[in-house]
Amino acid sequence: MKLRRYREFIGFSAIALVVLLLVSGSKLGFRALKVKLAVPLQNFLLGGDVEPAAVEPFAQRCQYLPGVAFNSPQRCSMLEFPPYYARGHWVRNCNFSEARGELAPLQYAELDNATLMKLYSDGNVFRMNFACSDHHSVEKRRQLLHYYWQPHTCHLAAYNTERMRGILSRHRFLFVGDSIMWQTALSIEYMSGIKVPYARSFILVNHRTLSPMTKEELEYCAEMQRIDAPDDSCPQELPYHRALRTLNWTLLLPETDVLVFSVGHHWWKEDKDFTRFKTMADRFTAFLAKHFPGKIAIFVSAVWGHRYCLFYDSPLETIPLSNETDTDDIFHWKRAIRVQESFRLAIAEHTHQRGTHPHMVYLYMNHTALRPEAHYKPGIDCLHYCQPGVVDTWVHFLYNLFEDLHL
Repeated sequence: MKLRRYREFIGFSAIALVVLLLVSGSKLGFRALKVKLAVPLQNFLLGGDVEPAAVEPFAQRCQYLPGVAFNSPQRCSMLEFPPYYARGHWVRNCNFSEARGELAPLQYAELDNATLMKLYSDGNVFRMNFACSDHHSVEKRRQLLHYYWQPHTCHLAAYNTERMRGILSRHRFLFVGDSIMWQTALSIEYMSGIKVPYARSFILVNHRTLSPMTKEELEYCAEMQRIDAPDDSCPQELPYHRALRTLNWTLLLPETDVLVFSVGHHWWKEDKDFTRFKTMADRFTAFLAKHFPGKIAIFVSAVWGHRYCLFYDSPLETIPLSNETDTDDIFHWKRAIRVQESFRLAIAEHTHQRGTHPHMVYLYMNHTALRPEAHYKPGIDCLHYCQPGVVDTWVHFLYNLFEDLHL
């Protein structure tokens, strides 16, 4: 009995110590302990394990390198499969306070140090719902810019503001999707100074037909709503993701040369098991083949959410694996990631019969899986990433893709 009570006392004492550390947040010892416990704790909670590192981990080592490290003479191709540009690690530049010009963080490589400091001292610079200044300290916001993405076996072309401005000026872009795509459009505006057209759409398609809507269909359904005459071929107005006003983005296609779109994290509200996602992907690509001929369509894969992002202080070295069941995936983030492959396959099948059809491209965002500490509101919003930061690497990927497409 005494031995049992002794064990219980030791166990409760250990738990109390951990709780005390969590509450106190001591800068001396807690940060290191928190980093060491973060991944094991998530794996324990999710019932999974961490995949062994395929390369030597960067282990928080400091590297004072250009915004894009030319670790390989081979330029990453954004059009080939597998996507080597999305396989790499986040490199840390510890000399942030001295960074200038070419050696500044990738996200704002052409801004001087004084401007960079202003971005993090003045929260009003970024007037949006996902500003890092909302929920991260000045120290944390600066740390978020310490990291830039470096592929293992190739390099990305350095982001060039003037070239990006030229691309955006020469072509008529349209960005379509949910708040993640909106963040991408905002980042482009901040990094280039040019505002790109954005249309909010949560699932992109009519939930009844699983296909985008033509002008005639939109007009017909709008008239049916006006006279209050429900039609089984028309989308319902509720819930919000079905609303007709979120499906009229197709009216902008005649004025568009380059379509950038994404879908995934809202799909569960329509199809919780994601069983209809593949059908939607097939019908979506078929729609573009017919109504968007001779142009460019870019599907941007869904970004990763991290259910326990509160426990992280720095990037991961490898993508965590877990045995989390669909029942445990309460936010449907993992299912949204898994079904993205349906679009890649639909685009690959379409590409073989392209002819005068649009050039369709699949752009991977798997590198976001390694940045659990960079979310907008740790512990509350572990899907969106705060800005500036990780979101800007999405623009960097797009910039390299635009270069490969000779835009």
